[in-house]
Amino acid sequence: MPEKKVIQLEDRIPRLRAQRKQKANRRMIFYLTILFILILAVIYFESPLSNVRTLMIKDNDYVSKQQIVEQSGILKHNKIWDINKQKIERSLKELPLIKGAEIKRYFPSTVTIDVSEYTKVAYLEKNHRYYPILSSGNILTDVSGKMLPSSAPVIIGVAQGRSLKALTKQMVLLSPAIKHDISEIVSVPSKYYSDEVHLYMNDGNEVIVTTGHLANRLNHFYPSVTSSLKPGEKGVLDLTVGQIFTPYSQSKKD
Repeated sequence: MPEKKVIQLEDRIPRLRAQRKQKANRRMIFYLTILFILILAVIYFESPLSNVRTLMIKDNDYVSKQQIVEQSGILKHNKIWDINKQKIERSLKELPLIKGAEIKRYFPSTVTIDVSEYTKVAYLEKNHRYYPILSSGNILTDVSGKMLPSSAPVIIGVAQGRSLKALTKQMVLLSPAIKHDISEIVSVPSKYYSDEVHLYMNDGNEVIVTTGHLANRLNHFYPSVTSSLKPGEKGVLDLTVGQIFTPYSQSKKD
């Protein structure tokens, strides 16, 4: 049998000492690294390095950047990590045009405010002035103009309150193409339908429909009816019951 190699104790001691020294060095490096990180963190949080330096506003079309910044209350000397995101988001939603907001923080000193706005679906004509109506159904009474708007339909004669909110809800459901083709919406109550409205289209046609069925019937019937008309033919499309198109030329003869 081969002889076993015997390592004397005096030969093992230097190796054990070297291993212990390496472990001690690694432990010291680890603790020093943690200490260094903690010192850097204290310096960052307590110094102007953690102050808000860049404030970015995104997706605002109607509300100005200045108005959003003022409403948020965020200042350049604020600490980025002291910002109460939920409180600021609630505060921004108090603006009539703001539907929602999201606050994001980015190291080392950047804050972004992503907003979503209510859209302007129409204008309410009142005393020869035009007031924007939001998709929420609210009217911006502090914003008006005398010029006839071209960016959205004008609503005439619809009572404010439940009737206007119902009409606004239908406007939101309209396809963008049809919505942009509407010039005016006039309330014309009949003995059959108290919520009857007449829509005057930019293409020269007129549509008669009830408020409760406005979006569904226009989206479903208007494109198919108008696409089947003869070139240059215009008239009245009655969608209160079914779909009845009467050319202007025929109605004048009658």
